[in-house]
Amino acid sequence: MARDLQWLARARAFYDIRYGVVRVDAAGAARQLGAHVVPLDSPQATPPLGRLGIWIGDGRRVVLIEQAPTGRRFFLELRRGIIYRTNLGEF
Repeated sequence: MARDLQWLARARAFYDIRYGVVRVDAAGAARQLGAHVVPLDSPQATPPLGRLGIWIGDGRRVVLIEQAPTGRRFFLELRRGIIYRTNLGEF
C-alpha cells in the first residue's frame, strides 16, 4: 500500500502536477493519472480500498492518500513539490 503512494510521488506522470508545471484540480489530476486515482473533496477524505486519492489545494498543496485493507490511512502531503509531512516513515 505505502509503496503505491511512494511510487506515484516519484512517477514521471505526476511530475508536472507535483511541481506546478500544469495547473489542475484534483479531478483533472485523477484523469491524467489513470483509473487507479480518484479525486478527493478534502485532505481528510479517504479513497475506496484499492484506489489512490488525490486532493489539490491552494499554494500547490497536494495530498496523496491510500487506505490499507486493515483500515489504516496512509498519506503523503506535498507543498510546492516538497514532501511536507507523511506517515510513510516506517515504510
